[in-house]
Amino acid sequence: MTRNSIKRKLEDAGITQAAAAEQMPDAIGKVGMSFIVTGKVLPTKEGLEVLCSLLDCAPSDLYSPADINLLSVCELEEESEAATITSDSGSKSGSKHDDMHKFQVWLRPYEQEAIEKAVAELGYRSLAEWLREMIRNTVARNKRLQGKVPAKA
Repeated sequence: MTRNSIKRKLEDAGITQAAAAEQMPDAIGKVGMSFIVTGKVLPTKEGLEVLCSLLDCAPSDLYSPADINLLSVCELEEESEAATITSDSGSKSGSKHDDMHKFQVWLRPYEQEAIEKAVAELGYRSLAEWLREMIRNTVARNKRLQGKVPAKA
């Protein structure tokens, strides 16, 4: 769990979690907002921007830079072109992974350390578990944006 000041900032601003959830991107709902407020999950970049705008503050006012390593996140964004993703479908015939592809991502050591730490602190058992959830969320978000799936109420 990640400590944050979102609950206090919402109370100071007189904004309920439900009202904040309505402003968040991707229709996260009351439960999702509760998870963000309690530190069980981190908001997306867009969600953090909305929270900061709503509460008239900076990300460092909501989260301790040491807890979420905001400086490394900024460095990751600035140097994202350095990451390369390749696909390899070279699994052995008869393997349980015949219908899967392997992805490799080139990361700098501090990037790898930052993502491994964040994934572990969020309670995932592995990077693969986290990545699969990110894939599902991205596909669902894309479908919602294309109007193929209605947003959750």
